Amino acid sequence: MEKVAQDLINRLIQKTEKNQAVWNKTSRSNEFKIELSNGKITTDVWFNEEESWSGDFRLYNDNGDEIYSVCVQNDSESEDFNLLSKLNTVIKNKYYKVEETIEGVLEEVSGDDIIGIPPF
Repeated sequence: MEKVAQDLINRLIQKTEKNQAVWNKTSRSNEFKIELSNGKITTDVWFNEEESWSGDFRLYNDNGDEIYSVCVQNDSESEDFNLLSKLNTVIKNKYYKVEETIEGVLEEVSGDDIIGIPPF
């Protein structure tokens, strides 16, 4: 992966961790996209046919044309895969509000009140 792509991914991780990036899901189960005024970025991580993990990162211009893409496999020397995997994990955690949900559930079950919503 080119250094400029690594820098871009690191900046996306930082923005996402600070809740300064709005990601949306695509039709693929683990793929996310972000729309920008100058283009769009997608990223995905999946379990492939060779029974290992793969990831991709794609950059599109403002016309929707793919202008950069990288696809990496998870192997013992794959720093690029680790970087893409970190981006995907940060995005998923923010998109699904993992921290907020865990904190809310912990607070709810820590009290003395009865918990749970009864069925109809």
